[in-house]
Amino acid sequence: MSDKHDWTWEDFDDPEEVRPDYENAIRIDFTLWSDSPGVEQVVLNLTEGLDGNVNLNRACMMVMVLNLYRCYKLNKEKYVIYVRRKGSYKLVHKYNPNRVTWTGLTRVADALKAQDFVDHALGFYYRNQAVESGKCSRIKAKADFIEILESEYGFDDSVVRNHPSKEVIFLKDRDKDLIDYIDNTNNGAERKRRIIREYNQFLESTYIDLDIGDFRVTRKEQEQHIALFRKQVYRVFNNGKVSLVDGGRLYGGFWEEIPSELRLKVIINNMKVIECDYSGIHIHLLYAREGIDFSRYGKDAYQLPDYPDTGKMRQVFKDLLLVAINAENETSAIAAMQNKFRTHPGDYPDIIPDLKDAIQDFREYHKPIAKYLFKGVGIKLMKADSDIATEVIYNMMQKDIPVLPVHDSFICPKIHEEKLICTMKQCYQKHCGYDVTKALLIKKPNIKIKHDEHDRDIEYPICGDEEYYYDLNYIKDEHLIRRILYYDSECTISKYVELHIKCGGRS
Repeated sequence: MSDKHDWTWEDFDDPEEVRPDYENAIRIDFTLWSDSPGVEQVVLNLTEGLDGNVNLNRACMMVMVLNLYRCYKLNKEKYVIYVRRKGSYKLVHKYNPNRVTWTGLTRVADALKAQDFVDHALGFYYRNQAVESGKCSRIKAKADFIEILESEYGFDDSVVRNHPSKEVIFLKDRDKDLIDYIDNTNNGAERKRRIIREYNQFLESTYIDLDIGDFRVTRKEQEQHIALFRKQVYRVFNNGKVSLVDGGRLYGGFWEEIPSELRLKVIINNMKVIECDYSGIHIHLLYAREGIDFSRYGKDAYQLPDYPDTGKMRQVFKDLLLVAINAENETSAIAAMQNKFRTHPGDYPDIIPDLKDAIQDFREYHKPIAKYLFKGVGIKLMKADSDIATEVIYNMMQKDIPVLPVHDSFICPKIHEEKLICTMKQCYQKHCGYDVTKALLIKKPNIKIKHDEHDRDIEYPICGDEEYYYDLNYIKDEHLIRRILYYDSECTISKYVELHIKCGGRS
């Protein structure tokens, strides 16, 4: 049965019952894998007698069962999202090490449903609409099934692993679809992959947590379920060049997707953090192309003269300049900015300047690099900033210091602030050709540091940098206290932890 219906989930539900939260879900991960004897045995038992290719059935059942188990351990009500529409999952083998297919996945899902091991919600798809839309199917394990997996087959947190051949260097074409590539000396894929895998292994042994406290978002659609096990990163290159020359930024870590206000509430090995970033790095990189050290001008890349010197006005100019660097023409850039004004009005001033005039003013303000506007060079600049970021995290790892990247910024334990800044300077100079030390002396430094230390109870002092993120007596989240104590006493990281950022007023 496919996802092609003209109804919604509400049509399946009993009006007398509360409808499940189908949005509390996570996409199926095709790269989960296990060599546990218990996993092997339950897969053999569950696929016995199924039609179709035996090896395919077993591989797909393993993937489905591991996803169901992991979701249940995160949240008993969490669903696994998968697609039943024929033709889905035509994945390049490089990114699909278990060789999952649409046929096998739907077959094993139906088998689990037939044995009443799962709750299942078929998806639906609206065709011939102004904007075609729909929802993918959802599936979640029942408590009885989890009990069987644990009591009869020895399942625990340790059985769920990533496939040893899981790819971490992705290449997409111009349509954003994943495509294959061959490792060679020109693209350096093998070295790039080795660095990311080594870094991911380092993060797996690092305690990374988040103190959301009483943080709330203002709208229901902004609510988030944050899975702390998502500590693996990968690099995504674009435009289908086998030489991997466009893009390359790092994605995957949960800290990238949380509200920016929460980044300083990340906890690394029980320590509070700072966040450092390269301010205006793409502008600096463009000037470097012209053989100019932009920092010597001592001016802000995003603050045009003769305009109000306010934070919200600067945000307009920052976004406009970055859009202009990425866009192919002025019309698309202005359209993109107008969309930003509509969707995030609170980020900008009440009165928006004329964008065409501002663009012309930028041409004068940044005359040496004006020729790069509306040339779509942003994707190549991302390659440069991603190379710098990758080198920063790798060099810090050699010092046994965990650093979490957010594109051109870095979250790091506060006690290692000076080492991080020194490493950022060295990596910038290596790739850009200029020393950023003097840039720290100007009003808007090239390396910007966020030092805010969030202390909920201001009458109590914040602990020293060598101590816990907060004195445990003043933490209001008892689950966080237990995780910190568990890590401190057992040197073990709680593997499957999910945090929920809810909607409501912030206290």
